[in-house]
Amino acid sequence: LRATGRRIVLVPTMGALHDGHLTLIRAAKRVPGAVVVVSIFVTPLQFAAGEDLDAYPRTLDDDLAALGAEGVEIVFTPTADDMYP
Repeated sequence: LRATGRRIVLVPTMGALHDGHLTLIRAAKRVPGAVVVVSIFVTPLQFAAGEDLDAYPRTLDDDLAALGAEGVEIVFTPTADDMYP
């Protein structure tokens, strides 16, 4: 990407995408010449002890379909091991 000279616009999410996310993605796509990257990562650091990380909705297939419909070029879906080696 760097070699293309295009701006990279990152829209970080925890998945379970809704209209608010899609509005941000559409705004990102309006940046001239930009490539939009959406990350989907449910970060354990977002949850305090005793909160139910495992109960957070994970709707990757639906999210990917919505992102495809919006024309998102790159989706980054790391695992906790990727982010916290």
